Amino acid sequence: MHNASLRPALPGKLARIGGRAASRLLGIDAARALAIIGMVMVHAGPVEVPGIAGTAYTLPYGRASILFATLAGIGVSLLTGDRSPQRLRDARLRLLVRAALLFPLGLVLQAMSSESGIAVILQYYAIYFLVAAAAAGLTDRRLLGVAAALLLTGPLTLFFAVRAFPAWFEVGGSATIAHPLALARDLMLTGYYPVLTWTPPLLVGMWLGRRDLRPPSMRWRLLVVGAVVAVITYSGAWVLGEVFGAPADPHEPAALVMAEPHTEMPLSLVGGASVAVAVLGGSLLVTAWLPRTTWPLVAMGQLALTIYVGQLVLFAVAPDALLRDTVPGAAFTVVRFTLVTLAAATLWRALLPRGPLEAAFSAPWALSQRLRRRRDERNEQGEPRPPPGEDARRPPAPRRVIAPI
Repeated sequence: MHNASLRPALPGKLARIGGRAASRLLGIDAARALAIIGMVMVHAGPVEVPGIAGTAYTLPYGRASILFATLAGIGVSLLTGDRSPQRLRDARLRLLVRAALLFPLGLVLQAMSSESGIAVILQYYAIYFLVAAAAAGLTDRRLLGVAAALLLTGPLTLFFAVRAFPAWFEVGGSATIAHPLALARDLMLTGYYPVLTWTPPLLVGMWLGRRDLRPPSMRWRLLVVGAVVAVITYSGAWVLGEVFGAPADPHEPAALVMAEPHTEMPLSLVGGASVAVAVLGGSLLVTAWLPRTTWPLVAMGQLALTIYVGQLVLFAVAPDALLRDTVPGAAFTVVRFTLVTLAAATLWRALLPRGPLEAAFSAPWALSQRLRRRRDERNEQGEPRPPPGEDARRPPAPRRVIAPI
């Protein structure tokens, strides 16, 4: 990680990334890397393991994916910037392009992962981007209002849908494009990461992305408030569970106060989102204190899409080499994967600005921007010149500014 041959490249990389004010924060990339590691832990090992070690290992279950959704919202707000009309139009177009690329990729990867049982999030991510594009113009107050409303109505809709239409939930999020109605139902309500219940963390992330995350006081606030809310939420859920008892199935009213991951109930979403906020605050603090030490983690986060897709392909083609039934075996697999990935990401970012899939997904937008600049240049060159002596009286024509995204 600290190879002397890479050291001269790192400060330049850090300066270029950190210098893009408000558009790239190293802590966000580090938090995204932690989400990747958490999802690998879920994919590689057992989900329900008794004992302290098993509980500690399964902590990322359901929370890593909520962290992903929250960070996606932050990224959307960084994309929209000051939300000027031009910036909003460009951001929405870019989100639509990303959604169009992510959706088929997610479906293909889900089909590949059918035997391993891994739930792919990319097709849901595509729908999140559509929701974010629609919500990008909302004010802060309305953004939080919609998030709060969906935090209540989404889980209630899911609860009553489970009671009324239990057959809808038997597919388990594996519907394909061959069954469009079932696929739409999975994406919106019955799948692993349904939009109806996972939109609140996305909108909270959008709200956070509009805040100035650079002051240390803000970062400490995120860490402390997120941790306190998480403790209160999970403690309260435990007390309510003791009072009402653990529900035998999701049809019982007691299921409404569950906080277990992927129950999609209000306390589950609040707990997961608060953990995501705390992780974000801690990541922003640590990367500011130790930029060189945390650079491999930052580099991993900047290649998140490539790494996420890569680990899904690995689990699909060599499941026996990665899947483990015990916590020690799974932990060894995760540590080995993490170390190799950190080294590869650090080397890649020392040489190239983006990962392979990141570059491929940015190519359509970069091409459209290049074509638009050329068109504007041709239009400017084709303007008729004023008669001699009128230059001083005629104000210069405003140049069309292309917002850097």
